[in-house]
Amino acid sequence: MLPPLLLATAAGAQQVATAVSRPVTPVLPRGQAVIDIITVTRHPAFLEPSALNVPEGARILISTASPDNARTCARGAPIGSECRQTVRVTLQLPPHCRPDDKYEALFQVACWPGTPPSLCKPGIHRYLFSLPGEAGC
Repeated sequence: MLPPLLLATAAGAQQVATAVSRPVTPVLPRGQAVIDIITVTRHPAFLEPSALNVPEGARILISTASPDNARTCARGAPIGSECRQTVRVTLQLPPHCRPDDKYEALFQVACWPGTPPSLCKPGIHRYLFSLPGEAGC
């Protein structure tokens, strides 16, 4: 597995760090890849996946949220504690994919109900990435 490099960006006024990694997986059919999209923000904010835009010829086969997301981003967690969320995606890659093909993950930054605006700013978090790994994807 490639170590994820978390890149921090502001979504509204909420800091969000995002990374993509290629986890170790069982042998996949030719042309498929599995990626983990990992986000980190601070309570009382959390992220809701909105979309994953893929290059022409690619398609999303499966997308699942990690069961740990509910534990690390639980309602009522201490203010400022880490909210780490992972979405695992299985992709059918385009026939002529290149490592510099661009992907875009979109998330809605949400706040738990009753959160004062001074503690959490809703908005959109946009993350552009290329697939980590060897040439030919």
